[in-house]
Amino acid sequence: MWTRLWPSLAPRLGASDAIILESFPDRTATDLINALADADASPDEIEQTIIKND
Repeated sequence: MWTRLWPSLAPRLGASDAIILESFPDRTATDLINALADADASPDEIEQTIIKND
């Protein structure tokens, strides 16, 4: 779920890439780039997941 939801939600909360990576030390910058690309490719699905889990 992290790869789909957190990178999409974090910027809405004001989290920078650095903060995201500090919060998830087991993730790499490449993981973050890939997750953001995935989230950008599926904005409706991400939005529905956020709404469903709110």
